[in-house]
Amino acid sequence: EIENLSKEKQNINSKIDSLNKEKSTLNEKVKSLQKSEELKKQLSEKNEELTGCLNDLKAKYKELEASYKQSKDEAKSVEKSSGDQVKSLAAEKDKLTSQISELEAKVARYERELASIKKELATTKSNLTDKDKLCQDLQSGQ
Repeated sequence: EIENLSKEKQNINSKIDSLNKEKSTLNEKVKSLQKSEELKKQLSEKNEELTGCLNDLKAKYKELEASYKQSKDEAKSVEKSSGDQVKSLAAEKDKLTSQISELEAKVARYERELASIKKELATTKSNLTDKDKLCQDLQSGQ
């Protein structure tokens, strides 16, 4: 019976050793799983942080896009306004150029008229002088 007990003790010791090894293996797996859980938690936190950053960047992108569109629209408006001003100024310049030409033509006509009047005045003055002389000659002859 001692022999049976001894074998049974060996069997039990063997089972205890086997269970201890299994326990040790399971403890290592638990540690590994805990590390994995910690890494998973860290990665999840990092993912949330990156998602927040991505959302911020998307919002900033939308703001920049809106600002760009507004600036582009303003530039188009300024360009159109400037184009209209250039057209208006060109039309005004043409109008003024036309008026200047008309005034120059009038000045030339008035200068011709003035020259004619001066010539007529000189002729009249000469005739008057001649008649004055004639009158003086007639008065002195009397």
